[in-house]
Amino acid sequence: MEFRLVLNDTWINLKMPFKNSTNNFNLSGQDLENKLKAIFESTLQVQSVPPGANYFEFGLNPILTTKILIEIQKVINRKVDIAAFFLAPTIKKLASYLLEDGESKHFNVIPIQPNGNKTPLFLVGAILSYYSLSLQMGSDQPVYGFKPPSKYKIKELARLYISKLLIIQPEEPYIIGGFCSGGIIAFEMAQQLIAAGKNVELLILFESYTPNGLLKKNSLEYINRKMITSNFDSVVHSITKYVKHSKNVLKMLRSSKEKDKNFFRRGYILKSYPEEIILFNAQKSMYYSQDEPFLGWDKYCDQKKITVCELPGNHTALFQGSNIVQISAKIKIVIQKNTLVL
Repeated sequence: MEFRLVLNDTWINLKMPFKNSTNNFNLSGQDLENKLKAIFESTLQVQSVPPGANYFEFGLNPILTTKILIEIQKVINRKVDIAAFFLAPTIKKLASYLLEDGESKHFNVIPIQPNGNKTPLFLVGAILSYYSLSLQMGSDQPVYGFKPPSKYKIKELARLYISKLLIIQPEEPYIIGGFCSGGIIAFEMAQQLIAAGKNVELLILFESYTPNGLLKKNSLEYINRKMITSNFDSVVHSITKYVKHSKNVLKMLRSSKEKDKNFFRRGYILKSYPEEIILFNAQKSMYYSQDEPFLGWDKYCDQKKITVCELPGNHTALFQGSNIVQISAKIKIVIQKNTLVL
């Protein structure tokens, strides 16, 4: 099976809050390379990052990446998409890319690891975490990431992502996944593909909750947990909100069943899912989550088709340390099992 990435079809131009989108920073290639080198070394707190070395190998993470992007944007006076780090993963390549690329671009699809002939993984959100996963999955396992915009409608975004997915991988089966709210987008992508008669081999959900897996914000349990984990101001806000709504508790309880059917983001409604799901959970659940191993997904999918994998740590540490090894090993096992069945 052959996969291809048509870059001109996977980005859309966005208007950015910079003076213009041309290369107006008046730096030579070497000068820009030197400035990038200084930014990476200072942010990563390492003595030297060789211009030809892959900077992901120096401990790049989402927080550090954001800091580096901000510093680069100050130098070149325009927006830089995170996709640039994957398209040009060394300082030398990044300098050339920034000099040649005269416009700011937003990439719908990011080629995290585009090589190999295995069925690609298409994963939504947490792009840098997926890079760590791709290293564990092996050099023959393609991995692509979808980076959602700040505002979107789930069904429309899923439809857009599917159109890009089909360019890269025209033939089924498909493997789709997502972290946190990205899991809901992945879920909708899988639903739309199945509705179109396509074979979705596997849906992978990383700490992705349904309304049934969350505590109501006006509940005493929610406030109690928030008191333990949050600062004083946020606790006072929650208590005030609770008291304000206490007179309407009966009305709220009567309507809660209907409210739970609506996804907590953008009015999205979850529907039953017929295929296999791998659900990766953190042992330390978020303060606003139910003590629910399926995170509510058993309301929409047969429990026999859901494989729950609990990992050490909390929500933000899901892709750290030995967890990434366990995640990749489990995905490999399930994919291999499905391949043997086929």
